[in-house]
Amino acid sequence: MNGPLRKRLGLVAMVLLGMYIVLGAYFAYGQLFYGNRWFARTSNPRSHFVTEDPSVVPGDILDRDGERLAYSVTETYQDESGQSHLRLIRDYNPDARAASHVVGFQDPGKGQAGAEAFYSRYLLGYNNNILESIYQKVFLHQEVGNSIALTVDLELQKDVTRIMAGRTGSAVILDAATGDVYAMVSLPNFDPQDVGNVSGDDLVNRATEGLYAPGSVMKIITAASALTNIPGIDARTWDCAGTVDVDDQTIPCYGTHAHGTIDLTQAFALSCNTTFSKIGDELGWDTLRGTARDFGFEYPFLFSDMQLTESQLPETDDLPDDRLAWTAIGQDDVLVSPMHMAMIAACVANNGVMMEPRMLMAVYNRNDRMIRKPGSRRFREVMTPAIAARLKDIMGQVVECGTGTRAAVEGLQVYGKTGTAEKRVDGKLGNNAWFVGFAEKGDKTLAIAVVIEDAGPGETGGGVAAPKAGQMLASAFERITE
Repeated sequence: MNGPLRKRLGLVAMVLLGMYIVLGAYFAYGQLFYGNRWFARTSNPRSHFVTEDPSVVPGDILDRDGERLAYSVTETYQDESGQSHLRLIRDYNPDARAASHVVGFQDPGKGQAGAEAFYSRYLLGYNNNILESIYQKVFLHQEVGNSIALTVDLELQKDVTRIMAGRTGSAVILDAATGDVYAMVSLPNFDPQDVGNVSGDDLVNRATEGLYAPGSVMKIITAASALTNIPGIDARTWDCAGTVDVDDQTIPCYGTHAHGTIDLTQAFALSCNTTFSKIGDELGWDTLRGTARDFGFEYPFLFSDMQLTESQLPETDDLPDDRLAWTAIGQDDVLVSPMHMAMIAACVANNGVMMEPRMLMAVYNRNDRMIRKPGSRRFREVMTPAIAARLKDIMGQVVECGTGTRAAVEGLQVYGKTGTAEKRVDGKLGNNAWFVGFAEKGDKTLAIAVVIEDAGPGETGGGVAAPKAGQMLASAFERITE
């Protein structure tokens, strides 16, 4: 073999080796960060709990304080031939209904959902090392899985559910600095002990799967874009006459109330639609869409701890001025989940850094020894600390003297944004009522998103969602001390 040919073959071999290394690294990365997602697929039979003669008894699901949310009960029985069998029963805390979408279920007819599905590789012990697997097969009468502790607090889940007072919608509370989810409530909920007769969309987790028109909470993104891209925006004023015409559309402020001459802070605090529609048109679609994408819109979230539906923007590269104006105030084809809005609020509180939402606090083996404690994961830096600080200031004005005063809580510094998005269902006009924000006490900052899906025509974010958010934040700071 001559020299040039040998060199070419060597080069090809190096390229192939490099490709195998990259492929192996990608596979290892996917297994490490997204293994739960792949394992929990309904199409994967290994993730399903077996009730008759199970090879593994699933471990417990605990809340952050060690309260059991789900656990396994086994019983032995004999068939007609006298042969002994083991039956697995998955039992739930009597209060688990308040955390039903967090805990989830395993049901032959309905499939699987929640932590029961997403963390089944831990609950069934498939994450055990080879020595532990061999030991259980050889020395234990029955193999057992691992238990998991979640970041949620059952008592807080109960409080948030009570405060929602039976309203259809969702509420999320998370730690702004770590992404730990302390509460994730979706209503209507269900009894995880019996999901066979649950109908409609009660099984849908509205916090992560529900998509809602954000209304004026979208002004957080529009304001961030303006502060970033329009020089001198803070020194300007606008005249609000209560309505503004954009092309053939008339965009009104709530109740067509005229705010007069206002600056950016006042426009945000009073939720002035005419001003923010003008700001949206000045930004242009490319710029506003770019900022929204920085905040996570149109991003296929692949988080290690949950499946989160992608938030949507108008699907076009050329948005007419009237639609752009509506988009800037959270209408048109803008849709977002409560979890994503809580992440956006947390990002403002966290100096412009958005964290991944985290649900898994720890994994414990059969001897109650901790074998895994995942850390917090940074998702992306969305904006500079200076822009985040300015947004925080104007969100403070919303609660101090704007549309969100009913979210104020004694002893807490609360920041936020209200939103009221019109919708029409079965010919009837109604609203999605929002409050999105965060609160500080000492060195703890909790972010919140509340959406009331069944708000009536006269119910607004400031009137309905804001007071509920304030009560939830007060409860959260009482419950969460770590």
